[in-house]
Amino acid sequence: MANGFVPRYGNSQRTFGELPDFISQPNEELIEMKKNTENKLVLFTAPYCSKDTNRKDFMKSLNKHYPESLNLMDAFDEKTHFFADCGHLNAEGAAAFTKLLIKKLNL
Repeated sequence: MANGFVPRYGNSQRTFGELPDFISQPNEELIEMKKNTENKLVLFTAPYCSKDTNRKDFMKSLNKHYPESLNLMDAFDEKTHFFADCGHLNAEGAAAFTKLLIKKLNL
């Protein structure tokens, strides 16, 4: 493990459940943190495999509460070799996602 990162290896589209259909309430602590900080708080979704059937419902609910969130859930839909399983990127995918996130955030 380096800096909190534990790489996963392999390639699979295996699912271990599904995303929630909706977000019942916004996280008030997160909203207050966003309002009361000098730093820019960026909310984003990481890639999740296209095999999950309720990704669109989840994003619709998330965007209702956090419309400014950066949706990268489908960023690797055509790159299934980047997934260790449906909800986790493998080491190669994590490296690619880090580069994508840096580019999207203009860092």
